[in-house]
Amino acid sequence: MSTRTKSPLHPSALSLNDIQPGRRIIRFNRLLGIMLEAVIVSKPYVCRYQAFGLIRADLVVDLRSTDGFTESVYLTDMGVIPRSRTIWSPVNFTIDARNRHLLPKIVPESLESPEKLAAKAYRDEVTRELQSELDYAW
Repeated sequence: MSTRTKSPLHPSALSLNDIQPGRRIIRFNRLLGIMLEAVIVSKPYVCRYQAFGLIRADLVVDLRSTDGFTESVYLTDMGVIPRSRTIWSPVNFTIDARNRHLLPKIVPESLESPEKLAAKAYRDEVTRELQSELDYAW
């Protein structure tokens, strides 16, 4: 696990200890400029699933969006915890909704923006890591 306790993408990013039921949050995707406001409705819990023939376990939390829709979301996808060891999401982070004014301004970017390049590098790194786990399992 990384020694970093919160996403490097934003100084006000939430850490695992900040994920408490009743807290209003904003999930933000830097690549697409998409934000989703929601309320945390559960404590983090473990979700086990099978991927590439391996049993995996990730931390999940239930969120209720402002339109009333409830969904279970991986904390790694929210940028609250690293995906593995030191690999943080290069595009997603979560902040307290009261810090909305601290979100980056959404600006149209070229196809080769730094965020898109980071996302591609991240995808390649995760692919390599999964392949090495599969190789190790065999």
